[in-house]
Amino acid sequence: MLAEAGLVGRGPGKYNLYLGGNTAGTRIPKLYLDNVAEAEILATLDQLIGRWSLERNAGECFGDFVIRVGVVAEVKVRQNRLPRLVGLQRNPWSMTSRISFRCKVGASSMQAQSKVNYE
Repeated sequence: MLAEAGLVGRGPGKYNLYLGGNTAGTRIPKLYLDNVAEAEILATLDQLIGRWSLERNAGECFGDFVIRVGVVAEVKVRQNRLPRLVGLQRNPWSMTSRISFRCKVGASSMQAQSKVNYE
C-alpha cells in the first residue's frame, strides 16, 4: 500500500486505518486503528484532516504531516525492496485507488471523493 491514508476491510463495516505513506513509495503507511466501524473511521479522518488543513506546512502532504506531528511513526521502505515494489505496480491485475479530500479551513467537515483505476 502506497497511500497517505489507507483502508483495509476486516469484515462488514469494519476496517483497519493506515496512515503516513507517501506516493513516492519510499514510505509505507502504519496501522493507526484496528478493526473499527465506519463511523469511527470517518470521525477520525475528519478530525485529522481538519487539523492538517490548519497546521500543515506550506506544500506538506497529509502523510508527511501525520508523521511530523507524531500521529504515527515513520515506516521507510528499504532501498533494496523498491525495485520489487515498482514491479508489482506493473502487474496487469493490480488495482490502484486514490481518495482526495477537500477540507475547509476552520471547519470540522470534509468531503471525500474516490476514484478507482484498474491498471
